[in-house]
Amino acid sequence: MKIKMLNKLYLLSIKTKITITLFLIIFLFSTGIFFMIKNSLSNNINTLASNTTKDLIKVNEAFFIKSLLEDDVWSIYKFLDSLTKINLITSAGFIDSSNKIIAHTNSADFPMNKEIEIKKEENLVFIPLINNGLVLGVFLIELDKFSLASLFEDLKTNIAISILIATILSFLIAYFISNSILNRLKILSHNALMIQNKQWDKIKYINSKEKDEITLFQNSMELILKKLHDSIKNEQNLRDFYHDILESLDEFILLCDYDFKILYENSHSLSNLIVKEHSINKRILSSIEMNISRNNSNFMIDIENKDGKTIYLFVIIKNLKDSLAISFSDITLLKHLQEKQCFTNSFEIVGEISSSVVHEIKNYLQPAKLLIEQDELDDEDKKRITNIISKIDFLVNEFLKTGRPIDKLLAEQIDINYQINNILNILQTQIKNKNLTIKKDILTDLKLFIAITDFETILINLIENAIDESSNNGLIYINSYIKNRHTVIEVIDFGKGINKNILKDIYKPFFTTKGEKGSGIGLYTTYKIVYMYNGFIEVESKLGKTTFSINIPINHPIKNSLNE
Repeated sequence: MKIKMLNKLYLLSIKTKITITLFLIIFLFSTGIFFMIKNSLSNNINTLASNTTKDLIKVNEAFFIKSLLEDDVWSIYKFLDSLTKINLITSAGFIDSSNKIIAHTNSADFPMNKEIEIKKEENLVFIPLINNGLVLGVFLIELDKFSLASLFEDLKTNIAISILIATILSFLIAYFISNSILNRLKILSHNALMIQNKQWDKIKYINSKEKDEITLFQNSMELILKKLHDSIKNEQNLRDFYHDILESLDEFILLCDYDFKILYENSHSLSNLIVKEHSINKRILSSIEMNISRNNSNFMIDIENKDGKTIYLFVIIKNLKDSLAISFSDITLLKHLQEKQCFTNSFEIVGEISSSVVHEIKNYLQPAKLLIEQDELDDEDKKRITNIISKIDFLVNEFLKTGRPIDKLLAEQIDINYQINNILNILQTQIKNKNLTIKKDILTDLKLFIAITDFETILINLIENAIDESSNNGLIYINSYIKNRHTVIEVIDFGKGINKNILKDIYKPFFTTKGEKGSGIGLYTTYKIVYMYNGFIEVESKLGKTTFSINIPINHPIKNSLNE
């Protein structure tokens, strides 16, 4: 029942709630005043009766004490009876110091010599009789209840009228106060609705003369609304500005959530190829998901247009706070130009290497020609010619190595530690000849996706160079670890180092510092293989220490050519 009433109260309007509240406050206030008046009147009547009785007792005190001492009960009774003649006093009696009734006008309820207990009651007044500091007894005065009731009966009409006037005033006050409050609250509610509907021109601003909390709140809200409006306007202008920029880009931009639901796309000719029925093309989406899983933020993909022509796209993925931004750039023309340039570069590289080989062969053939033109050849001349032919044969073989392509089918997951041990066994004779110490720090179970022959070529070239640069009884370090999602292999020697002026030339074909002992092909071939596996080489060299670092990505595609 109480819950139902509370629920009904909750449904009432604010105006009704305020009116009821004010009415209850005024009603309770009036009721409180009524009871205060009643208590005040009651106390005043008691005081009046008590004071009147005290005055009479004071006047007749000597006579009463004399009658009391002489045990003249009749005289005591007549005095008490005279007190009842006073208006508002119903009965009177006297009780001695032992609480026994000496005399009482209401002998039926208060017989003589009856011992009673003095209890304070609303209509009873107790007046002690004291003589020379000695309490002789107590006067028991009973007031007329009906006199009090009649007094309040006379005032009842006036009190009822006062309460009615107070009630009417409370409703009037409630009406004006609630209107004053609600009119301003209605404006706030209206403004909130206009904000929701983005109807800024219909927002109302009122300058109120009132300085209460609602006015202060309203003024603050008006200031907030103005700032909010300006902020939204600026945000919209900024959004339009960025929208215009996105629409003018040469790239096709997609914004999507982490489930690849498209949130925004700019107008672009690539849209018909990439987006099908508000979803990303399945093949492109599959490629995006694969590259995200591999932490690749950019990649290239080719698709066919409606004419059957291949379109090359460069894709960049940017992880935003709660979405993904994906840009697609058409690089078909760039790809064709690159292929054309690669074709040209291939001829230039072949031409450069061929020129170097021809030049070297000429250098070897010139002395051989002079020897052959002699009438007779002795054993020494024949030996020299044999050496020249061997060098030419070695040079041609090295030249052929530079053109050997990477066979993707031979690539596999190899155990780096196992393969390095095999390579060190191959080079064991050279290591022993110089009494070198090889120290390894290889990460346990470290794998690399590469063809074994390519890995052997890389490491044999680097370790042989380190052996050549090391002095007898020297030390070579071979380390391997993971860094920035790359497998890193280091070969460190403590030889004389590489002159910084020639560091830029060490990867050029046929560039060597070893004289006739070197072909100048080793580092070029190493560089080419590492590059084909999407890796890179770093070298640090100073007097007394040289470090070559091979860096190959853990997950990597294999290039088709050196020019890719």
